[in-house]
Amino acid sequence: MNLSQKALLYFFISIYIIICPLAILYTFGYLDPKPSSSIYIKTDPGQATVYMGKSRYLKKTPLALENLYPGRYHLTLELEGYLPIHYRVYLRPNTEVKLDKVVFRSEKLKAKRLNTDNYQNLIDISSDDYFILSYGNDYEDYGFYDFSHDRMISFSASKVLPWGSDILDITTMENSSDLIIKANALGQIKYVYLKPLNNSLISKDITELFIDEPEHIEWDPDYPQEIFTFQNNFINRIDLASGKPFQRYFEDCIGYTVYNGSVFVVSDILSLKRYDYEKSRLDMLINDPVLGKRLFEKGRYFKVQPLFTTMILFLGDRGDLSLNKAPHKFVEQGVKGFKFDRQLKRLLFWQDKSIGILDLGMRGSAFVKIPKVVWIFEGAQKIEQAYWANGGSHVLFRDDNGVFLFELKIVDTSRLNPLQPVVKVKENSSIYYSDVSGTLFYLEPGSGNLINTKIIPSPAGDTEQ
Repeated sequence: MNLSQKALLYFFISIYIIICPLAILYTFGYLDPKPSSSIYIKTDPGQATVYMGKSRYLKKTPLALENLYPGRYHLTLELEGYLPIHYRVYLRPNTEVKLDKVVFRSEKLKAKRLNTDNYQNLIDISSDDYFILSYGNDYEDYGFYDFSHDRMISFSASKVLPWGSDILDITTMENSSDLIIKANALGQIKYVYLKPLNNSLISKDITELFIDEPEHIEWDPDYPQEIFTFQNNFINRIDLASGKPFQRYFEDCIGYTVYNGSVFVVSDILSLKRYDYEKSRLDMLINDPVLGKRLFEKGRYFKVQPLFTTMILFLGDRGDLSLNKAPHKFVEQGVKGFKFDRQLKRLLFWQDKSIGILDLGMRGSAFVKIPKVVWIFEGAQKIEQAYWANGGSHVLFRDDNGVFLFELKIVDTSRLNPLQPVVKVKENSSIYYSDVSGTLFYLEPGSGNLINTKIIPSPAGDTEQ
């Protein structure tokens, strides 16, 4: 090859190296001279001022920033009386980034002191109407707090236990205001059923129905008169309406739950069956030995949680999280609790130091992708509670004695504000959050007074600004 041929070859190689990347960039819109991307911003509260870099937009939120070139943008949102919010947004060609669930945090939260009593603890019982407050450990120290009517219904109003009885345990169920209390009544172990009704209590001493000491107690919120207890690998049924116990109703079990009029039982042969209350088998849900070994293990206990008709969640006693749908095992250990959002088809779960979301991969009733876990927060001290907030765009969680509001990451955006506690709560006390009203209830450090404050300015589902 002579010198002129080499020169010509190098020329064409150079052209190829330059032209090909440019062609690719042009194809995807990066060299399109016409700005084609946009950012839509909606805030709660509305009427916030938007800055792009140092340039201020005259129009307030809700606001569409249109005809933007691809690239990185720094946005600042400001509203009088609230802390500013900073975002870094990466715009791709011909795309729209939606910041449509932005929640401002007040510079100073308006906390309402509901009373001046010194409470020891607040207990979230996963009810839409009540939580429990306690002054101490005795039966008469406890009561249901009806936050809709700002009133306390003392346990002692039931008069089923003698004064000074010590509360040992309280069993609750999601979406149920019914309780079963285990108490030491002057040296005798008692079991009491309680249910608040308006400004009174329905109560019953059901001790005689507990033939065996239970390890777990469950009931269906729609059928609270049917109680099922687990102990020593068998399940007892208690019919409160008739006052009859049925011992060893199901045997050789390592897990169960009661849901939608059915009992789901994990057997020690590592299968899952669904029965009605009369013990007629309705379905064999898992009968694959290979899958059974992957999901379960003899000698352990598994909490069963149906999410949908064909999708069932399992939480093992080591905090291992599994589904009956591939890839089956999602977290090996350490899961302390979870909240399922049926509408979003996502499961929020937490460990001591981390929070994750299990996306079921569903759109409508169809599975469009494989379920997967996305870790959204790490580095906590000791997470005890977590809630979906603002219709699923945020997560509210209690880490030790601090409560934090965390915005879920939006594709191609980064929120630059450091995470700071919204409030501090009394040591070793729980919180209650209602996403319907956006309100947080907690006990004030030091005084133990009951406080409520609005974390989300507008109620969940409110589309008006």
